[in-house]
Amino acid sequence: MKNPKITTIIPTYKRPKLLQKALTSIINQTYSNFEVHVCDNNSQDETETVVKDFIKKDPRIHYHCHEENIGMMANYKYGFSLVKSPFFSLLSDDDILFPWFYEETIKGLIEFPEVAISASSTIIMSPHGEIRGAPLELWKKEGKIASPNCLFELIGKYPVPTCIIFRKDMINKIYIDESNSLVWDCDFLIQIAARYPIFISKKPCGILLTHEQSFSTSQNIDTWKNSIFKLKNRIKLFNQISLEHKKIVCKLLENQLNNELKNASFASIKEYLFAKDIKKLKKSIANYRKKYNSNYKIFIISIIIFFYPFFRWNTNLLLWIRKLKKTFPLSKFSPYKKYKIWLTKY
Repeated sequence: MKNPKITTIIPTYKRPKLLQKALTSIINQTYSNFEVHVCDNNSQDETETVVKDFIKKDPRIHYHCHEENIGMMANYKYGFSLVKSPFFSLLSDDDILFPWFYEETIKGLIEFPEVAISASSTIIMSPHGEIRGAPLELWKKEGKIASPNCLFELIGKYPVPTCIIFRKDMINKIYIDESNSLVWDCDFLIQIAARYPIFISKKPCGILLTHEQSFSTSQNIDTWKNSIFKLKNRIKLFNQISLEHKKIVCKLLENQLNNELKNASFASIKEYLFAKDIKKLKKSIANYRKKYNSNYKIFIISIIIFFYPFFRWNTNLLLWIRKLKKTFPLSKFSPYKKYKIWLTKY
């Protein structure tokens, strides 16, 4: 099959400016045989205008707006129902694809007809360009990976749907758990990896933007715990996984949850200490302004006051960072910094 058609589904709600970037990243693809369906969950803002401006330039883009907000998962399922092509992808309205995404990622599906998905690397990035992760960087190898090895490998290092192309005829058999919306994509990928081989490429093909308004980032740790527990219980009922493999998957999910808790604790402590130091700094500056007229003296003293708490718990911090690096090798993500230019390119 040469140059097969790919459908991309973009569920959206009240993010017209970010959606504009997402759509621009699609129409700049080097691979041309695709169509896009934007599924608007009744935004009632300038979203419709943004999409229709794109439609004037590119007829491969289609717009669908619900009469009322049907919810995130129902909107995803509606998007699935629009797919008529042999392959499809899912793009969040706040994510960005690099121009080579389709061309690079479709290769695995064309070369291996038995593969259900082809996943390229997604860089998880803040709006300011801070690299938060690249899950596929942590995989042991690339290329075609058979089940159940791909199943064990993906727990906690899930390929991000932003840079996945799915084979429609195989995915039609996969159940979407609407009741567990926070980790529905993890559930979805686990089911796929339990049944079929998958293809992995570590080449970066897009950015997942993580920010305060994103669905996963806005959830608290208790919600994450409950979602992973629900996922674990569901896996026990999967017919496609042997009892032995279920035990391995459940253990891996427990490890994933423990890592989430560690990372959340580290972030909370850092946030608390930073807020505490800022308050100290402001108070100290106010006090020293009464004593000194020199801006230079205020500047030097302020720096000393600000960094003092960090020196105070310096040893513990260094030990924590070393431990964190062993668990989650952040140094591997430094080569991805050059891709942050794509945040401002569109």
